[in-house]
Amino acid sequence: MPETLTIEPKQETQPQLTQEQIHTEEARLIGQNPFNLVRHGFLTIKTKNRGIQKLFPNTVQKKFLDTVEKLFFSGKPVRIIITKARQMGLSTIIEAIIYAFTSRMKGVNAFVIADDLEGANYIFDMQKMYQEYLDKHLKPRPKHSNEKKLAFAGINSQILIDTADNPNIGRKYTIQFAHLSECSRFTKPLPEILSG
Repeated sequence: MPETLTIEPKQETQPQLTQEQIHTEEARLIGQNPFNLVRHGFLTIKTKNRGIQKLFPNTVQKKFLDTVEKLFFSGKPVRIIITKARQMGLSTIIEAIIYAFTSRMKGVNAFVIADDLEGANYIFDMQKMYQEYLDKHLKPRPKHSNEKKLAFAGINSQILIDTADNPNIGRKYTIQFAHLSECSRFTKPLPEILSG
């Protein structure tokens, strides 16, 4: 019977990083590219069946995230219309992108407009959960938060939430990011809402 030759790979010792070094590197990578905050399980969501979980994008969310990232870094405007996508997690990933950029970049106004108050509150709860559950070393300091706004201290950025029936929606703001949820149910024409 032939002998079995076992070759063990040479164990290369790599220096162990301290927790502080890991945190510093994570913050650096997210600072360079806020999409990393969304893509790598740093944000927390509430799922239908499994309760509170880390967000790891599913196949549909990854495809959407890849498309947005490609458009963004190519300098093109990101304008995507999604028709009848239900229970695929697209609102979740859109809100995660908005949170990632607004909480990391200076001078950003993000607007989330829903068809009704219940929808607006549901979406805003996502934003609040991202903020509340984010690891301390990555968590931006909130300036203040109420039922319609999450503002970040030191960077003059904010996420505003409202309903489409507000006659003053979008006035007074230069908006860099917007999520219009359930547009088909808006009572006012979209151009009127977008013109503020």
